[in-house]
Amino acid sequence: MTAIDVYRTLGPESLGELEKEGIKTSLEPLNASDFDFIVAPVHLDTNYPMLSDAALKKIPVLSHHQVVGRILSGYNLKNKTIIELTGTKAKTSTSILLSDILSREKKVVSHTSRGLEDWSTGAIIKKGLSITPASILTALDAVQDAGIEFDVFVAEISLGGTGSADMGIITTIANDYKIANNTRLASDAKRRMILDARPGSVLVVNNDALRFFGACRRDINVISFTGSVNASCNVYYENLDEKGATIAYFLDKEHGRIHIRKPQITI
Repeated sequence: MTAIDVYRTLGPESLGELEKEGIKTSLEPLNASDFDFIVAPVHLDTNYPMLSDAALKKIPVLSHHQVVGRILSGYNLKNKTIIELTGTKAKTSTSILLSDILSREKKVVSHTSRGLEDWSTGAIIKKGLSITPASILTALDAVQDAGIEFDVFVAEISLGGTGSADMGIITTIANDYKIANNTRLASDAKRRMILDARPGSVLVVNNDALRFFGACRRDINVISFTGSVNASCNVYYENLDEKGATIAYFLDKEHGRIHIRKPQITI
C-alpha cells in the first residue's frame, strides 16, 4: 500500500507516521500499473497523471466515499439506522433538525460540521472533525470509545455518500460549482449517492436534484420534495440566544416549533 500526497499538504511528521504503519509514501505520482486499484478523492483533478494512466490501462479507481462504504460494512451496525446527508446547501441545518426530531423517540448521534453530538445528553463527544467521508470512521470509533449506545447515526458528508447508509438525503444542488480543478461539477459527485446507494435503501432527494439527475434506480425507494410542498413550507428562527434557538415551521395547515439547545462540550 502506498499513499501519494497529491496536494503536497502533509508534513514530514505525518508522512513519517504513515511509514511507521507500513504504508509507503510518495510526493510524486507513480505508475498506475503497479497497483491493483487506486483510491482517489472526488475533488482530485481528473488529469492527475495516475488517474489518466489508470483510465488508459483500465485500472479500477475508487473514490474515498466508496472505500469508506466498504470499510463500514465491517462495522457492527446491526439494529442501527445510518443516515447520510449531502448537498450544496443546508446540510448542517437539515442534519440538526432531523436529529432533534428523531431524538424524541430514538437515541441519536450526529456527526456534522458543528461536532460529534450525543442527542441524549446534548454533549459534544468530539469537535474539530471534518465532514469528509473518512471522518465517519473516526466519528464511529469515538462513539464506541465513549461507550455511547445509539439507534440512529446522522452524518453530514461533503460531495456524496458512502453507499452504506439506510437512508441518503440530498438537500439541494442549487448553486452548483466546479471541482477537481474545474474538470467536473460538484453535482456529479453528489449523484454517486444515488448510483452507489445500497439496494433496498431509501433516498430523500430535493426535487431540483431529482429533475437534474434524471431517471433513478428501481431497487431503491426514492422520496422527493415536491414543488408544491416547497412552495407552501416556511421555516425560520423564532428565537435565538445563548441557550440555543427555537425554529418555527409552517407546512400547509401544520405548524410547530423545534428547540435546538446549544451543545455542551465534554471532550
